[in-house]
Amino acid sequence: MYILKDNDGNIMSCAKDLSSIEDAKIIMNLPEGEVAELDEANGEGVILEEGRFYLKSQWQEIIKSEEYKYKKEKENVRNEILRLKEELFNGDYKIIKLMEATIKNEPLPYDVDEIIAVRRAKRDRINEIEHLFV
Repeated sequence: MYILKDNDGNIMSCAKDLSSIEDAKIIMNLPEGEVAELDEANGEGVILEEGRFYLKSQWQEIIKSEEYKYKKEKENVRNEILRLKEELFNGDYKIIKLMEATIKNEPLPYDVDEIIAVRRAKRDRINEIEHLFV
């Protein structure tokens, strides 16, 4: 694997399965910077994140940064909200069945108190974390 670094050492591009550094320079078609071969045997490698390439050593510094931690926590909260909303949506059929049974004066197919408590807890959690990263 080959990487192209700009004059400041930032990785600009990456290419795999090339036979030489000269091939990498031609294929990457970038006039300035330095092309180097990564030593994957020693654990070096390139990590792609948000359209950028990083060496593992650079990535270690990035994940220690407060900005990265903030972005990651924001993503985790967003994913939790999406998961909880999906769980609520997927359980809506039980509410519908309860309503149908009530309308028909039939026995209820589920424990109403349990369903309401579980759904309330999910909505409370959504409300609790939704404002964190607005």
